[in-house]
Amino acid sequence: MPKFLSEDAINAYRTDGFFSPVRVLSEQSAQHCRGELETFEAKHGHVF
Repeated sequence: MPKFLSEDAINAYRTDGFFSPVRVLSEQSAQHCRGELETFEAKHGHVF
């Protein structure tokens, strides 16, 4: 995962005011977090 933006990404940011997607978690970590959330929701329901 690079720690800098490509020229295309920079231009998209300058044009649109944002850049997406920015990957901040690995797929494995995201799956783990989702599993934890689903377990919580199963026990407590949807809080929000």
